[in-house]
Amino acid sequence: MNTLTMAGFNMSRVVETECKANQGIVDTNTGFKNSFILFSAKNANINSLAPRQAMNIKGYTANKNAMKKNLAEFGNSLAGIVFAYADEKEMTTLKESMRFMLSGLQKAKDDDLISNCRNIYTLVIQTQLIWLTTELPL
Repeated sequence: MNTLTMAGFNMSRVVETECKANQGIVDTNTGFKNSFILFSAKNANINSLAPRQAMNIKGYTANKNAMKKNLAEFGNSLAGIVFAYADEKEMTTLKESMRFMLSGLQKAKDDDLISNCRNIYTLVIQTQLIWLTTELPL
């Protein structure tokens, strides 16, 4: 939520609070009273929606971070298995291309993480390590 929107919310709350504190004055004018009733209803609706919208954004971010962490861990474990295979078969080029650190994958930007995991998966397919991919969700 930006500063301008927050200022608007605060101003609406102040107006509503002041009108409720001076209810006797509000009741003296029928048009003002009806407008205040509508204003209060709209203000209540806005105030009830704003926290939910903020919560939805936070939920999306938390879910995205969890998915990114899972992808990084999955890519790192797959790279570790391929690294071990390449070490056993003395395939130095493949071994060097599988040097990924979990912390590096977790800190990578989203696009870089996806690209790295796709490269790992592609190398698994190219090196005929199909037994690794039989149960993978990629």
